[in-house]
Amino acid sequence: MARLADFDQFQEALAMVEENTRHGGGTLDDEKTLAMLLSSHPETRRAGLDKWKTVARRQQLSLPEQVEVARLQETLKEWGEARIAYNALATNALAAAEPDLAYVVYAARALLQHNEVSDAMIWARKLEQREPDSARTLGLKVRLLKSQDLADDAATLLKAYIQKPGANLGVAAGLFEEVGQLALAEELFRKTAAQVKEPMSSLALAAFLGRHDHYDEALALCLRAAEQGAVGQALDVGLAMLREAGSPTEAHCQRLDGLLDEIIKKNPNSPVPILQRAELRSLQTKFAESEALYRQVLRQDSRNVVALNNLAYLLAAQDSKLDEAMQMVNRAMAISGERGSFLDTRALIFLKLGANKEALDDLNKALQDGETPFRRFHRAMALRPSDRLAAKKDMEDAQKMRLTAKKVHPLERKTYEELLDALDLN
Repeated sequence: MARLADFDQFQEALAMVEENTRHGGGTLDDEKTLAMLLSSHPETRRAGLDKWKTVARRQQLSLPEQVEVARLQETLKEWGEARIAYNALATNALAAAEPDLAYVVYAARALLQHNEVSDAMIWARKLEQREPDSARTLGLKVRLLKSQDLADDAATLLKAYIQKPGANLGVAAGLFEEVGQLALAEELFRKTAAQVKEPMSSLALAAFLGRHDHYDEALALCLRAAEQGAVGQALDVGLAMLREAGSPTEAHCQRLDGLLDEIIKKNPNSPVPILQRAELRSLQTKFAESEALYRQVLRQDSRNVVALNNLAYLLAAQDSKLDEAMQMVNRAMAISGERGSFLDTRALIFLKLGANKEALDDLNKALQDGETPFRRFHRAMALRPSDRLAAKKDMEDAQKMRLTAKKVHPLERKTYEELLDALDLN
């Protein structure tokens, strides 16, 4: 089910489905529709999980429904239950009349992300029995070796794989990067881009180069891909690259500006390229221009929650117009509910107002919605006055998630560095 962006629409749809369920006598299809709807929104996920359990007592869930339940349990921090669900998913996927190995891989990777190495190893062996030479079997085996600090063994496995006829060099390139073999990864990304000669292969190489700070060549590849017709994808890769760079040069930004001009010309009424340009201006530290662009979007659509949230963040990070910033983020929540990104923004506003308790409440809820290093950083800010050890733990976790000063928004870098110093983490 598509996620409903408007919280009012979500509540209306929920009331309608609940009414239909009551009058229809609660058919299985009604119960499933209600479970899907409840699961789609952060504020009703717990109720969604309970409803799925009710459905499961009436009928065995399909494989996609089992994924939904496992993901809900994982999101709600019920890892013990989620572990059981993922193992059951893999079991049922293999036992199906037509085994679906994609679900086995999905379950195994979820288990591995939570360091359930022995569980993941069982499914890797079963997968290898079914398709020993497939790229997804290779990927799972490589990640298992990496999780056991056997990166050299993983690299040896990959080197043997790429010698086989029909080897997927693009997949192998990404796996070489994961295990730290960057020279081999780059060689394969380049070889794939040269052989395939289609824009997405060039963009895969561009993304790799951007992740390793080779921005000039990476952006040149983005422009070449745009010339081949992949303008939107090239812009997405380029913007993600500069976001990671933190402080892009003016020349780099001008290259993306050209792509934005092209997209705006073709889609003059779309807010998306305007929002992307606003983000680009913010990265350039042209905050007044960024603010003006967000306000332009809001004049066209006062309910655009991305513009509301991003402008609220921009104002708060500048310690400016905090009352207006609070009104904007609260409006975004009234439209789309208490999403993690909105709670994070409101927490920053509370921090600027000196309301640490309120900030901490919002950040705890934001982290339940989804872990990000930025939310950990903001919670460390809220915790520092009252619980230095907990604040230090949050910052250490943020660093483990590869948060660095250059990845923090320019307006928050000074605070980030000061917090590291205060917590003896520099």
